[in-house]
Amino acid sequence: QIARSGASKATENRNREGSLSTSQVDDDPLSTKSDSIWNKYFADNEVKDQIARDVDRTHPDIHFFNNQDGSSLIHKQCMKRTLFIFAKLNPGLAYVQGMNELYAPLLWTFKTDPDESVSEHAEADAFFCFVEIMSEFRDHFCKQLDNSSSGIRATMTRLL
Repeated sequence: QIARSGASKATENRNREGSLSTSQVDDDPLSTKSDSIWNKYFADNEVKDQIARDVDRTHPDIHFFNNQDGSSLIHKQCMKRTLFIFAKLNPGLAYVQGMNELYAPLLWTFKTDPDESVSEHAEADAFFCFVEIMSEFRDHFCKQLDNSSSGIRATMTRLL
């Protein structure tokens, strides 16, 4: 009985610390329910994979994004992290191919600033600017609006 009460206390503590509750543990990894933890996990991984593919192809001709000393890996991890956070904060839009091309020059600008106090916070500053840009251009990245008057096709027609 002491072992059992110790085990239940450990379970109780884990639940208080934010671990999976009993109802969440019963969730099946093959579940197709929209509220399934596993369904969300796999959806997140799909977004991460898409972001990773795009980030790995970002400006291969620029040393900042593609060098042998390892700093480009740090820059790419920063881009992946930031774009995924944006996707999670904006579930209606999520991540769309091409967003990496908007974020990359922002990160480069802040990260290469000669003032170390600016480059130290490059990820956060670039993210703020990216969010501001996306608030203006979000309709161009929303697939449902492609054929509307505010979508990318209408904008391209006006520009051409």
